[in-house]
Amino acid sequence: MTLQGLGRLLKQHLIWFILFPCLAAGAVYYFMRNETRIYETKATLYTGFTSGYSLRSAQEGFQADYAAVSNAFDNILTTLNSNQTLYHVGVNLLSQHLQLTKPTEKQLSAASFQELQRAIPASLRQSLVRAGDPEYTRMRIDSLAQSQTDNPIRKLILESDSDYSPEHISKKLKANRRNGSDMLDLEYEAEDPAVAQQTLTLAITELNQRYTSLKSGETNPVVKYYDEKAKQAKKLLDNAESKLRAFNVQHNVLNFEDELKTRSVTREALVTEYNDEVMRNRAAKAAMDALSQRMTQGGVCSR
Repeated sequence: MTLQGLGRLLKQHLIWFILFPCLAAGAVYYFMRNETRIYETKATLYTGFTSGYSLRSAQEGFQADYAAVSNAFDNILTTLNSNQTLYHVGVNLLSQHLQLTKPTEKQLSAASFQELQRAIPASLRQSLVRAGDPEYTRMRIDSLAQSQTDNPIRKLILESDSDYSPEHISKKLKANRRNGSDMLDLEYEAEDPAVAQQTLTLAITELNQRYTSLKSGETNPVVKYYDEKAKQAKKLLDNAESKLRAFNVQHNVLNFEDELKTRSVTREALVTEYNDEVMRNRAAKAAMDALSQRMTQGGVCSR
């Protein structure tokens, strides 16, 4: 086919070349107009488990304990995905959202805000919020969530499709270790971009607190052991010093070091006092000599 024939064909069917793409685009928009949008947020955590670098690494050389590294990553992932961690994430997220009086782009969209308003009656919301005291809200939510009686807060926490449910958060939260690196990649997806970002931030914060608490718990018995040993040694030392002082007093034993210091101070004081007296004596003698000379000169002049 020549270029001229192709041009004539395009002119004859130009309307269809324009109409078909428009119809396809319109159909896609029509059938997908009500489809839920999913937003995803990501974060990367540096753990330091793999490198394990310290100030003495250069002298001692680096030898990675891959079993220990793998175990450390397993521990941190288990801590992150535990029901208790995710429960606290949901409670803290709900506590932050109940503080809002209107939807905001960075905290809660209008649709999510309205849904939360319908889920929790106004009277209950007012009883949960205390101005300037978010900790009070968090404690009240925690108490209602663990209550044995049904209530809107407990229902939100236990519902599998609620943004505040540990089960829902567990499904949407993904954590993977980068191969052979210290990095831990975290992802979370939600229908509300603000909820996605806040949930991942709270998950990282809760993970940091819980993992730090667990590691501190491992070292506390060791620290306590050495503290007890130090206290015992201090007690023995104090008893020995008390016995030594009592023995010195009972047998009139001199403390040569203190005695030498006392004698040294006394000698310096006596030397200073002696020098002062010598200076005063010389000053008085000089004054008498000057006065005698003046008297002698006065007697000669009177003659």
